[in-house]
Amino acid sequence: MLPSAFPAPSAKLSVWRQAKRILRSPWIWGALVVLAAGLGLSVTAMRLTQLSMEARMRADFERQAQRLSDEVQRRLILPGYGLLGARGAAAANPAMSAESFHRYVASRDLVREFPGVLALGWADSSPSLSNGAASIFRVRQQESNGAALDALPVSLQAGAELHQEPALQDALRRALLTGALSLSRPLRAKESDAVSLVLLLPVFERGAAGLSADQRGACVGMLMATLQLDVALREAFKLPGALLDFELFDNALPPADALVFDLDQHLKRQPLGAKERYAERLLRSERRIEVGGHLLMLVTSSTAAFEAGYDQTLPGRVMAFGALLSGLLAAVLGLLLSGRQRARHLAQHMTRDHERLALIVRTTQHTVLRADGQQ
Repeated sequence: MLPSAFPAPSAKLSVWRQAKRILRSPWIWGALVVLAAGLGLSVTAMRLTQLSMEARMRADFERQAQRLSDEVQRRLILPGYGLLGARGAAAANPAMSAESFHRYVASRDLVREFPGVLALGWADSSPSLSNGAASIFRVRQQESNGAALDALPVSLQAGAELHQEPALQDALRRALLTGALSLSRPLRAKESDAVSLVLLLPVFERGAAGLSADQRGACVGMLMATLQLDVALREAFKLPGALLDFELFDNALPPADALVFDLDQHLKRQPLGAKERYAERLLRSERRIEVGGHLLMLVTSSTAAFEAGYDQTLPGRVMAFGALLSGLLAAVLGLLLSGRQRARHLAQHMTRDHERLALIVRTTQHTVLRADGQQ
């Protein structure tokens, strides 16, 4: 009986020698190449999925942020249309008496037409005692058909002189220079955190539209609309589908006072200037808003509700599926290649066995018998 062509492997064969033998096998490298290629494609697919999702999220965010910016700007300028109507009434009735102004304001629905407006006011113009060429404006009356006039800042109540309020000085000069609507800096109530803005509109002897400063004549009065930001802007967040947070800053003020409106109050919980102010927000953008010649900064950021609309786990799931599929393909290929290699080795051993037997038959004169243990 011939010795077996496939001796049993030694029981003492080390793991290291087995690993080296596997690594020398051609099939393992083919499987590794397939696995590496599959993982590379999986990473590419994950990255493309992530970029596509981020692009859609950014586009949606910018669309909502622009709509929010337009709405905030509209709400800030909206009271100006009431002032323009009052100036038109004053042009038709040059002697705009307190009673006439009261009837005009009573004819308007301030709460619905101009959300957030506390009152419309009129200030008489009179020459300054220190400089006859200049004018001072003393508040004659404030009219409101909804809000309590006690909510007005003291510097805007009847009898107050507008130029005494620092937040109004630049707006007064701009209004007299341009003859158009002019927005003040924020006024803060001492007894609360309420912030107000004032829109000013001068009334001239001979009108203002299309006329130069000399043609307009003297300024006979100053119209004003006091806008409470918290009431006016909080309604802007109630737009259908609005899922963003926003803050309004006045960059003309020192950093400690620049924040004039914070929808969710999250900045007040952060120290001034902290980098972590928007760390938890995935998206953020800044837009400049000009109202009445005054620049404001609107900062919008994404909220958890907005981010929840996009599956942040999708890229990871694409990667996991690709890696699993790559592993399965590599395993199947490895089994096929290893089976082919084993079949080849078996055929080679059988060929060598037959050649050795044939050599023995040719070189001996004795009878040769071969026994197969499996039969």
